[in-house]
Amino acid sequence: MTWVQLRLAKEMKQMAIVFENLFREIILERGYSYHLQDLVSELEIGESRVTAIVHGSELYQVEIEIEGGEVTSMSCDCPYFSGGDNCKHLAAVFYALRQDDDKHCVKSDHDVTMELLESLTSEELISFLREEISINSDLHFKFKTKFQNKLVGEQDYTSYLRHIDSVFEFHLGRNNFIDYERVMDFEVEIGEIIEPISGLVDDGEYELGFIMVEHLVSRISELSIDDSWGTTSSIMGELAKILRVIIEGSSEPLYTQIFQWLSQNIYGQILDFLEEELVGIFMENYPETEKLQQKIQVIDVILADIEKESSESWGRKYNLAKWLRNKINILLELKDYKGATAIISENLHLSEVRNIAVDWHLTNNEYERAIGLLISGKKLYSDYRGIVDDYSKKLIEIYKLIGNQEAVVAESKRRLLQNPRDLQVYKDYRGLFSPKDWDKERDAILAELVETRRNMKPYYAEENMLEQLLAEIKEDPSYLSLDTYEDILFSSFTTELRDLFKARIISMAKHAGGRKYYKRINHELKRINRYPGGKHIVDKLLATWQQQYKNRPAMLEELGIPIHK
Repeated sequence: MTWVQLRLAKEMKQMAIVFENLFREIILERGYSYHLQDLVSELEIGESRVTAIVHGSELYQVEIEIEGGEVTSMSCDCPYFSGGDNCKHLAAVFYALRQDDDKHCVKSDHDVTMELLESLTSEELISFLREEISINSDLHFKFKTKFQNKLVGEQDYTSYLRHIDSVFEFHLGRNNFIDYERVMDFEVEIGEIIEPISGLVDDGEYELGFIMVEHLVSRISELSIDDSWGTTSSIMGELAKILRVIIEGSSEPLYTQIFQWLSQNIYGQILDFLEEELVGIFMENYPETEKLQQKIQVIDVILADIEKESSESWGRKYNLAKWLRNKINILLELKDYKGATAIISENLHLSEVRNIAVDWHLTNNEYERAIGLLISGKKLYSDYRGIVDDYSKKLIEIYKLIGNQEAVVAESKRRLLQNPRDLQVYKDYRGLFSPKDWDKERDAILAELVETRRNMKPYYAEENMLEQLLAEIKEDPSYLSLDTYEDILFSSFTTELRDLFKARIISMAKHAGGRKYYKRINHELKRINRYPGGKHIVDKLLATWQQQYKNRPAMLEELGIPIHK
């Protein structure tokens, strides 16, 4: 860093607290999301100390110490922070602090960086870039890729490939595996590689772009990684976007070269969930008759390979259905209706093939045939709730299309009783009736739902049947639904709700726990305080617990109860 930058950075620190460099990018995103959802509460700002509660899967206590315009210490009682990393709860508090605080000047790292950038002269900026590019391979790669079209002569893509390999090797390390702790950094660095590739393609450098995409796909296909975050899928998704642009813009021979590469990599070369991106590109592009016929040949080889498998596993059935569907769609595109019909007739036991047949009949206005396939399909797949529900939805759409209202009502009712957990299905059924007719139908359908022993609370809430809703809540010994329905019950049953919260908190207090558990109890006490007579109840509980739980110092301390010695 030059002396100019050092001087400016020092002045900036005196003016502002910059926090974003304390967190990983993905943690900042999640913290900002928490801030936008107003999950930061009880924000207390002192001269050198900030405290807050952040509502996550549990209530987390956050503390930040600030001295001389710098963050000197941070703490949060969540597991992620305990593991040694700054967490999203801390980030959320910083965002809230930036919005609400008048005592400390909290700026975005981006804002400070832009102020620094605008303060530099062109000579200072060029000097800085020249020095950094010579020692920073990442910056050198991005700079060269971004502006390579300004260079004269042959493009040096081999250095780009070496840089890609170096990023993989660095993060794989000695164990040849990217573990959970390094995944985020790896994804960020690959994103920094993909971004300039996208810029190259936008500038028409399709051949170079494909070389780099092909290399990245090859490396991803061999990668050993803790993929809990879906990192590889995210990367493949970005590469697929670039590849689509390349195919659309390229001409021969690159156009055919990519087709041949796809043909060799859409099955059995990389993990199934990564293959889907390439399969989608293979099927969506290359509409020429010759290419469609070549696609059929490729798919026939894949189907023959699947047929060789002896198992009847779910994976085999899924692959068989997927590739039969792809073949049928190409045959229809080629107007080979005889060939498509033969495949459909032989494979109606596969739901995806049956769906194609239904859609085909609908395209030809053969409604009765489509209805017959859907009704028989519901019986065939009666053990698969999702498939049955999809077929039921299609039946309702067809009945509406042909104007059979009686069948619409009957099928909608069957769908509701088959899938009572989905409140939207209930709303759809209700929408078929006039307000006058619904009063009678409502009682009948709710009675049938009660017989299925389903959770009736969502339905009672939807119909504003508050007495029945409260009665259902009381049937649950833990009163877990209080949190969900407190708002709609509050005005009509204030006293009853308060007493239910009291019963719940007394039950909670019977069990010993850690400080997080006692913080939850404290949160519940504050909630009771908001009710009429709540303060008196809370004071009485605290007085009782002072004696009853005198051997729980952590509990008494968290609840603010004096400890008698």
